[in-house]
Amino acid sequence: MQPLNMQREARNDSIAIVEDDIGAGGLPTARADRARWKILVVDDDAEVHAVTRFVLGNSEMLGRPLDLIEARSSEEAQAELLRHSDIAVILLDVVMEEHDSGLKFARWVREAGLDGVRIILRTGQPGYAPELDVIRDYDINDYRAKSELTQTRLITSMTAALRSYQQIETIERSRRGLEMIISSCSQLFQKRELASFSHGVLLQIASLCGIEGDGMICSSVDPAATLDPRVVSGVGVLAEYIGRNLSQLPDSNELKAATLDAMRRNVSSTDGPLVLSVDTPPDRRFVASLDHHQPLDMMDSALLRVFAANIAVGFENVGLIERLDRLAYWDEPADLPNRHRLLKDMVEHGSGAEYVALVRVVSYSDTLVAFGQAMATGLLCEIAAALKNARGGGDVYRYAEDVLGLVVTPGTQQEALLSQLEQRQFSVVGQAMRARFATGCAPLTYQGDAAVTCDQAYAAMSLAGVDGREDIVRFDAAIVRGVRDRIELIAALRSALEDGAVDIVFQPLIDMTTGACKGFEALARWSRSGKPVSPGEFIPLAEQVGLSLEIFALGVRRSAQWLKKLQSAGRDGHYVSVNLAACDLEREDLVPYVVNLLARSELPPVLMQIEITEQSLIRDFTVSERNLRALKNLGCRIALDDFGTGYSSLSYIGRLPLDVLKIDRQFVNDIVDSQSSQAIVSLTLALAQRLGLEVLAEGVETVEQQQALEKIGLKHAQGYLFARPMPPAQLESWLVQRAT
Repeated sequence: MQPLNMQREARNDSIAIVEDDIGAGGLPTARADRARWKILVVDDDAEVHAVTRFVLGNSEMLGRPLDLIEARSSEEAQAELLRHSDIAVILLDVVMEEHDSGLKFARWVREAGLDGVRIILRTGQPGYAPELDVIRDYDINDYRAKSELTQTRLITSMTAALRSYQQIETIERSRRGLEMIISSCSQLFQKRELASFSHGVLLQIASLCGIEGDGMICSSVDPAATLDPRVVSGVGVLAEYIGRNLSQLPDSNELKAATLDAMRRNVSSTDGPLVLSVDTPPDRRFVASLDHHQPLDMMDSALLRVFAANIAVGFENVGLIERLDRLAYWDEPADLPNRHRLLKDMVEHGSGAEYVALVRVVSYSDTLVAFGQAMATGLLCEIAAALKNARGGGDVYRYAEDVLGLVVTPGTQQEALLSQLEQRQFSVVGQAMRARFATGCAPLTYQGDAAVTCDQAYAAMSLAGVDGREDIVRFDAAIVRGVRDRIELIAALRSALEDGAVDIVFQPLIDMTTGACKGFEALARWSRSGKPVSPGEFIPLAEQVGLSLEIFALGVRRSAQWLKKLQSAGRDGHYVSVNLAACDLEREDLVPYVVNLLARSELPPVLMQIEITEQSLIRDFTVSERNLRALKNLGCRIALDDFGTGYSSLSYIGRLPLDVLKIDRQFVNDIVDSQSSQAIVSLTLALAQRLGLEVLAEGVETVEQQQALEKIGLKHAQGYLFARPMPPAQLESWLVQRAT
């Protein structure tokens, strides 16, 4: 093997060519259908370019042919680099226009940020540029004297440089791909809707793999694809199929068959159409398919797998967000949009001639008691459907359990139907039903707060049918005054609780057979500006604004003080009954609160009876039952107040840990003359005896009522006949008088 001599003087070069023995097989010929390595040859000697073309022109390295780009000066070389961004190797002469032109050009290359391109420095005068200094100072990858470059050495140097470039490009491409994945996933994960997220996924896959063409993403909740998948996103000609089923695509569309196959078999493919299958829990499958017929290389395939793993999490997150949105804005039992959706839609709608109507289905509670939850919800849904289907009607919302909400346009059939609902007959599970309604309306002229308008409509609704009013009430200034009075009353009640102005009085609970006082019911009393405020006014108000638990706690503390006073006087054997509001019974923290309250008050649980109303049972029966059982296990007695007037089912009574049923005063009032009241009380007593419960009659005011109750078999009662509610000092005197 002889050297390829390239000796060059400052102004007069001579070149001799001696071929190397490179093996019998020779070099493979170039193939035009593959990407070519771009090699920039920078030298001011035409013969050097000719030799280089002769040696490398038909070469193939690392499976790809070479494309030689020639430059005669550093200025031309810069222009070629700017024109070709994918040059892999530069064969660079040192001495050209100047003795260090090549070195200056090498420095410019690196300063321009072209760190990946490999530079092989060739010089005919090594003394101008010492090898160690050049390699160190100019980021040169190889340094060769022209005199030592044989054909084999030139090829081996070029092969090494190309392999190094390929490795660097692979790493850089991987880095760029991963950066794109991280960036795209970060942007995609900000999208909350499936449609926009899916569209972003399609665009990112196309960008990541360099694909242009049609594409779509389909979704199915049936991995076996027995159900027709739905197109959730599309680009190109497939955009028009968004929201439609895959079966609606023409059979001639190649992506249709590929998508269906991937949906059924959960496979991904990068040969032919690009198909990517992604599963998300619990059983939803997404398939992305793009029209691409060039197989992806290993790097694109690897990046695509990484991207797929990330978007699987993204699809799952979007699904969770959609589920959360569904929970936030939709009432599942009735399959209707809820109050939050109404408020959101009102803000988007803006103000105008329309008004908000809230419709309370007054018959809802009766239907619930008589026929159960499913029938009551069914009635609500039938009414909502009638309102929505009326001409000019929009969405109907479930504003509360028994309240529907809607935005009404004046002059429409929907508006006319509002006043005719009570004359309409509804069919629920084949049963014809009528209902009673109370409707409140408020104009859609709120100042940026939809909740204000709904509150106004709700305030009007609460007055509908009350005190002789019509069943449809429109919000006006008088209601504003009523609301203002209510707000002032709330503020006064809050201050009264803070200042200790709310008192607790006690009404004795009597054993009618012996006349003995067995216990007391603690009752809250409040006077404002010297005038008593009815408990029927401030107790419901306290429940609405979250003050009822403070009143309960006050009752427990005062009861503990009262029982301690009785015990110190030698009067044992009494218990105290304290009322617990329905809204407090369903609190998750109720039991620890009561435990702490009893401990601080030093009131033994066995001396405390907790009274609840029947209405408490329909708010959240599961939580209520759990809390009642925990309180019962503490040792507290449980009494169901106002029995017979509420909304509970008899099946609930058997499931609750009750001790006492308290018969409401409305049955006691006419117990003497009314056979129906006598029958109800008698049946209640029989039911209680079967369940092992005590029965107590409320509101006994006459001897005749007492006698009628005793005749039925009742033993326990409370009422003005025996004693009015009294403060502790007066009650103490009453006990002394009875003892004598």
